[in-house]
Amino acid sequence: MVTHKLRSFLAIIAIAGASALSLSILVTSQSISNSFTHFSSQIFPGVQLKIVGPIQRGGVESSIVADVNSVKGVKNTFEVVQASTNLYVGQSRIPVVALAISTRAKAGNDHTGLEEYSTRPSTISNAQFKSIVVTSSPSLARSIGACPGNLPYQLGTSTRKNRQIRLVTDNGLVKVSCAKPLSNLSSLDRGRIITLSMMVAQRAFDRRGNFDSIYVQATSGANLDHLERAINKVIGTQYSVVSPGTPPAQAQLAINSILPVLTLLSLLAATVAIVLVRDILVLSFAERKKELATVYALGSSRSLGLIFALEPFLIGVIGGAIGIVGAQVTGRTILGSINKFVVPLSGVGVIEHIPTELVVISPLVGGMIGLVAALGPIRSLARTSLAKELLPQRGVLGLAKDRSRFRLAIYFLATLVGIVMSTLASLGGALERWQFPVGICGFVVTSGFAIMLVGECGTLVSKLLTRINWTGRLKLFRLSLSNLAYSPARTATMAAAIATCVGVAFIVTSYDQSIANSITSSINRRESNWVYLSMNRPATISIDSEERFTIPELASLARLRDVGRVVSQVGVLTGFSPSTIIGVETSSDLHIDGIRVVRGTKRASLLLRGECLVGTALARNQNLSVGGFVRLETPKGPAFVKIQGIWENGDFNGSSVFVSERVMTHLYGPQLPTNIYVYPKSGITTSELAREIIHAHLSKLLVVTSERRAIADELISVSGQLAPFWAVQRSLIGLAFLAVLTILILSVAQRSSEFSLLAALGFSSSMIASVVIFEAIWISVIGSTLALVLGVVVLKSLFSVTPLVLGYFDPFVVVPSTVAKYGVLVTVLAAIASILPALRTRKTDFAEGLRDE
Repeated sequence: MVTHKLRSFLAIIAIAGASALSLSILVTSQSISNSFTHFSSQIFPGVQLKIVGPIQRGGVESSIVADVNSVKGVKNTFEVVQASTNLYVGQSRIPVVALAISTRAKAGNDHTGLEEYSTRPSTISNAQFKSIVVTSSPSLARSIGACPGNLPYQLGTSTRKNRQIRLVTDNGLVKVSCAKPLSNLSSLDRGRIITLSMMVAQRAFDRRGNFDSIYVQATSGANLDHLERAINKVIGTQYSVVSPGTPPAQAQLAINSILPVLTLLSLLAATVAIVLVRDILVLSFAERKKELATVYALGSSRSLGLIFALEPFLIGVIGGAIGIVGAQVTGRTILGSINKFVVPLSGVGVIEHIPTELVVISPLVGGMIGLVAALGPIRSLARTSLAKELLPQRGVLGLAKDRSRFRLAIYFLATLVGIVMSTLASLGGALERWQFPVGICGFVVTSGFAIMLVGECGTLVSKLLTRINWTGRLKLFRLSLSNLAYSPARTATMAAAIATCVGVAFIVTSYDQSIANSITSSINRRESNWVYLSMNRPATISIDSEERFTIPELASLARLRDVGRVVSQVGVLTGFSPSTIIGVETSSDLHIDGIRVVRGTKRASLLLRGECLVGTALARNQNLSVGGFVRLETPKGPAFVKIQGIWENGDFNGSSVFVSERVMTHLYGPQLPTNIYVYPKSGITTSELAREIIHAHLSKLLVVTSERRAIADELISVSGQLAPFWAVQRSLIGLAFLAVLTILILSVAQRSSEFSLLAALGFSSSMIASVVIFEAIWISVIGSTLALVLGVVVLKSLFSVTPLVLGYFDPFVVVPSTVAKYGVLVTVLAAIASILPALRTRKTDFAEGLRDE
């Protein structure tokens, strides 16, 4: 390590990058858990348990509160309504969390001070719901200018330009009167908290007298396990007891849509690191065989060679330790993307949290990567005949050259096996449980051996190019290609680094385009000429949103002159934990086209008879079959719905159940829609229809969106979710730059004899330096070209396993232009990286170099 500093540095950086991405998943998960736990602990200090119902909005009936309080070991219960909504100040929108806490908590035990204004009689006196009183944090009060001086209230207006303050509720916009701020709220979610009375909250957010959750505070010394079992006995299977920091289902669902793919990419990054470190070790061991042979010839034990196993482990430990910093940076990027859709869904912002165990885990992960990378080189070293190494020979690289075709064949076959495994995992809708582990293993095998295959192909392509009859000054091209062809270990490492950098850009761009095509196709499956309506958000399906259409608004919409047909969508999240979340959805239009049925049928007549369609992920996870029944948690207890078909519907990450409106109402009561498609009458254009809807002033929150704009909004949302993947690709660009720089510097240091011979043959210093620069350019061009092959292979495997983690298939799409774009970028960076090694050739003592020949 000390002797070959540059080589060790490259290996450390490679492992640090892989560790950073892998551990950023841990940082993200811990940050999510800690943020919601912190939010709960700040509101209810000392609570240990939380009771949730079968649905997220008003899922806990008030009748169970007395039963819970009667359980031995329960000190207090806090009944809560928690709504993620928006506060309007003039035309400005501020996302807030609206909290209401029941007054059932025993006196003297509420340490938050939230009851001071949430129980004021004036907050529930207005039966017409024209205005309500809320309490905010000082920071929020200052931002809206609602509480000037010593005035406790400022009804419905802000002192800033006399702007109205209004709260979004299920009853539309309601004027807000602000009570004196509470300093306790400042530490909660950056102060974006308002509190109101329970009766007002239940009516404003359509809770129908129920609660969203109940927090339980245990008596001192109570056994939490025993207490949890006792509470479960009195509440029954209709409810569940979870940790206070468990995220709401809608937030967890959004998180689950991005973390699995990030996990797959972290596996890809780990594979890249293993391959790069392996190639570096192959190069290192090949150059040190004579050193080992000399040591052994002098009488040292042959077991001394095992010491070389410590080198990659120590490199890995150092790289893993450095990866802690990278994990923080990458984790921060991921959290920024996650917050864009978690905050609107839950109202709680995810704050970065670095777990203390990362200090131990990260070096261990790096050490394991180093050891796995060293297995092949150490095994090859153990099989080497050391006696032959002491014989006169031209070099040690010729042995590797003779085995290049064999390795090429092995890597090709292994890559093919990986593709077959991932393809098998996607057959039949990926409904069998064995398909998940097979698919993930197939993706890892495909990625790892494809990268090694590209490295070997880099050497092969270099050899083929040397056969071209380069004339004149172009002979420098042939010389640089010859150096690449007969230095297979160096060439393979640089080719793999460059191909991976460009290949990941190709994969992310193609994946983005594939999702875009899928979204466009999904939206276009509907009849043409429609207008999309939503409440104050982009054209994406928002489940359990507080911003819904009211019955008067729907009635007014149906009476408009140019409206031909209205198709509404409703979704309800059910389940008690992230692993049991099921999205139940319905549409007023049961003739659904375009979604492929894997098994069974999707007949509207059977839906009307009470049967359902389930997503592939749900069918696989619960071992469901056509003709069987799926269990749904409802406010009335478990319900079982007959399955008529299993289809590739990606809603809720494939854990979805589609039923008719009649079944939805029977199970969950009347539900207001969150999304509406409006079709014009014959002869009316969508533009005319949109203008009529806008001029009708159905709601101040109504967003009218054209078909084209709906697609654009959805694509913007998807592109934002892919931001973490681009962060990975940027780090790989830096890795490729370092790979070219360090390997060429090492190469120049070891080629003094070669450069001396060139000088003796009449080559000038600038021509010798040009050879080094041409090597960097050639390997960049070759690696970038091979990136297309690498990208297509890995992308094929990725698309095959995507249904396993997200529950739906995306069309296979490639964007070759990305290879050209990033290929040029990497080539320029490689040329820049080669300048320093090229300048070092000028320092070569040519006379000393010829003396060794």
